[in-house]
Amino acid sequence: MSINCLKFVEESWKLKQATADKLIETGKKEEALYSYIEAFTRAELMQTNYWKCLLSNIPIYSYYIESCIRISQLSYDLKDYSNSKKYYRKAIELIEFYEKNIDSISKEPTNFGRLKTILATIKLQCNFE
Repeated sequence: MSINCLKFVEESWKLKQATADKLIETGKKEEALYSYIEAFTRAELMQTNYWKCLLSNIPIYSYYIESCIRISQLSYDLKDYSNSKKYYRKAIELIEFYEKNIDSISKEPTNFGRLKTILATIKLQCNFE
């Protein structure tokens, strides 16, 4: 995928996330979840082009993990506990992978502390093991 295409996908991710945030503010949680899932599919697409994202200064790990976090939280609010746990685990797995490999694969600045704090809160709220 070209860098221009990745930039387009990144903008689409941002738009889907912002749309979902606005839908939540108006109480449309089911529609917001759909928009977050659409954003997540864009994050997955960018993830398959990780190196080009790095070259283009696209913070792919943040987009992917933040999408997982939002889907997990909203799924829990909607009482879809299996989906909540699924996306929670996706975020944890990616953080663990990057923590083990970040020095060898990336010069991307990390903010794992903030993301881990959010995930720890979700774990407590949702009683995940």
